[in-house]
Amino acid sequence: MNNCEGVKKYFNRAANIYDYNCFLQLEVARQLIETLKPLVKHVDSVIDLGCGTGISTQMIKNEIKANALYAVDIADQCLSIAASRLGKDFVIESSFDCVPFDDGVFDIVFSNMSFQWSCDLNKTVQEAARLLKPKGVLAFSLPNDRSFMKLRAIFNSLGFSHVLNRFVGVAKLYNLLSGCEILGFYEKEYILRYDNFFDLLRSIKNVGANYKFGGSAKRLNKSDFLKINENLLAEFSDEGIPLEYAVTFCVVQKV
Repeated sequence: MNNCEGVKKYFNRAANIYDYNCFLQLEVARQLIETLKPLVKHVDSVIDLGCGTGISTQMIKNEIKANALYAVDIADQCLSIAASRLGKDFVIESSFDCVPFDDGVFDIVFSNMSFQWSCDLNKTVQEAARLLKPKGVLAFSLPNDRSFMKLRAIFNSLGFSHVLNRFVGVAKLYNLLSGCEILGFYEKEYILRYDNFFDLLRSIKNVGANYKFGGSAKRLNKSDFLKINENLLAEFSDEGIPLEYAVTFCVVQKV
């Protein structure tokens, strides 16, 4: 199973419960839309890459008036739910890197907490730029490499560094955008807290975000999970186990 197939499989598994668990994703989407709104006028067409169930796409529809709004995702079961929100003619099953539209079609390319699933972020950004009209705007959010730092420290100390996905660094991301005019580029931290490691894992699984890129060299067993839980509870018993998302918000204009 390659990475694209893995991402599709795991998000499809969560399709029917995603909307009841995507609290963080909705909060980030609100922030991204509020950042974007003052920067765009006279919008004709918008595309949402990595739309999932279309719940954040619906937010775009409510906040940014456009003549056409399309939604793209690789997970067909999520898209079925998106189609019920947006209309089946406006949802497209596709990867980030080969979107079936001509060059220069869209005023806005939007993506909320999705680009971290790209197998080649540089290629994904280039594809987004291809889709934009001259002076079009790309707005996206994604977790950066300062996410999960406390969790990662515990995993590393126990010899489980291979388990967690790695996120892009801020400097690398900024360099990827060097060919665009940067209208907004900033970080915001979100911290979710859990009573135990198993609740934390469930929160990730329930939004389909538990796929490990490249597979895992050694899968964790029951005793490993119990050991992780024990160490996390010992470290964070008073405040709850933190899951820190350092999210980078990017709004850039095609030049």
